[in-house]
Amino acid sequence: MAYSMDSFFKFLKAFLIILGFQFLLGCADNQDNKEETDRKANEFNDYISSIKSWQERRITGLKKNWLTLAGLFELREGKNTFGAHPSNDFVFPNPNTPDFIGTFVMENGVVSVQINADVKVKHNDEIITEMTLMTDQSGSPTVLQAGSLSWYIIKRVDKIYVRLRDSENPDIEKLTKINNFPLDTAWRLKAQYEPHMTPKVIETITTSGDPSRITSSGAVGFRINDQYHRLDVWALGDSGRFQTIFADGTSGLETYGAGRFIVVEKSGEDGEYIIDFNKAYNPPCAYTEFATCPIPPPQNRLPIRVIAGEKVDKDFAH
Repeated sequence: MAYSMDSFFKFLKAFLIILGFQFLLGCADNQDNKEETDRKANEFNDYISSIKSWQERRITGLKKNWLTLAGLFELREGKNTFGAHPSNDFVFPNPNTPDFIGTFVMENGVVSVQINADVKVKHNDEIITEMTLMTDQSGSPTVLQAGSLSWYIIKRVDKIYVRLRDSENPDIEKLTKINNFPLDTAWRLKAQYEPHMTPKVIETITTSGDPSRITSSGAVGFRINDQYHRLDVWALGDSGRFQTIFADGTSGLETYGAGRFIVVEKSGEDGEYIIDFNKAYNPPCAYTEFATCPIPPPQNRLPIRVIAGEKVDKDFAH
């Protein structure tokens, strides 16, 4: 059958319109795909930045807090002398420390201090000679200071200690970075909070061998490679976040032997939380022998290798 020239041009016009429409659709799809790719790339870059900022805050926090620790001394009933001289019951380090600072006196769990007449010790910028000391259990321990040293009383279950800090502790400058596993978003997991019927007291021990009791309000459940796991957690005040300590197949090898801490945060969706193992961090006792840390209870020992978060730092092995 013969076609007229007019029919041919009509066919060609229709074909070009269809071809152009398909081209526009393709362009739109490509644009949508590009926008989605860009969005995911931006989200990933933002996540990388947030983790790096968190890691920097970790170093700053350790330098200001745990790396200033210079001593931990268990008080005995009665008199406990302290100062730089080795004849004291508690020997305070630092070349500028007076040989004999004074005496701690503990009577039925109440601690007071008597300062020698030739030594200047301050509390709230005022020189003191003697006073009763509040422990950290009061929420506001009595902090005493002499030179770069400061100290206060802490109570752990049924034991009472003097915790000593030194703002010139050499360990502060020794920490320049924290070793971490390579960042992997696969370890940022959705979690479900599962409250206990009644608060549960977790019985464990600390790295110093003392008993430790933690009140757990619930557990968080999550999946790794289609396997379901759960960890008992405890609330961080009224923040809506939870904290826990766990061990896994890397503990004692690539990571600290006494486990690692992690914070569980709300994801913004109803009933859902995020447990991000890229933020699994070492307890303070990984950096100083003068901290006491709980050891993960049996139910918080994961039967897998968590190759995310902080590794052990051999520069601070003790």
